[in-house]
Amino acid sequence: MKGSRVLPGASAAAVLVLLSAGVSQKDSMIRQGYPLADADGFDDGCHRGHKAGGSLFDDFKNDPRR
Repeated sequence: MKGSRVLPGASAAAVLVLLSAGVSQKDSMIRQGYPLADADGFDDGCHRGHKAGGSLFDDFKNDPRR
């Protein structure tokens, strides 16, 4: 049966997606050794770009002290 061979692969792909969904890009950068200021700046830039693109769920972020 072909269908039974596809199911394990699809299940494994679904598990990988669910596991990777919990890690933000900022957290990933910090784990890779980027300085916190760089990770914060990248995250702020992403939010600004999403808001500029019309996202209703993001805000412009800025830390003038940095």
